[in-house]
Amino acid sequence: MRQIFASVPASAEPKLAIDPKILRPLSKKLLTLLAEDDMLSSELAEQNAPQLRALLGKDHPALTQLLANFDFPAALALLESALARHPELL
Repeated sequence: MRQIFASVPASAEPKLAIDPKILRPLSKKLLTLLAEDDMLSSELAEQNAPQLRALLGKDHPALTQLLANFDFPAALALLESALARHPELL
């Protein structure tokens, strides 16, 4: 039994599915805020971290860091790139 638990990373989170009903309006709002260099984009991203993590995958920490550094243009580019891979969200 210990071997089973030892093989699972402690930080493993269940993978959240991309939900277009949530992510479509969320991404639209976040794109707008980022394009306007609005600091509320950081708050919106934090409040919706699980959904953004599902969308961005391994790039989610990069988005978080860009927002923390107030690099809204780079965060916008990162989000646009992720959305380009998911046309169902546009």
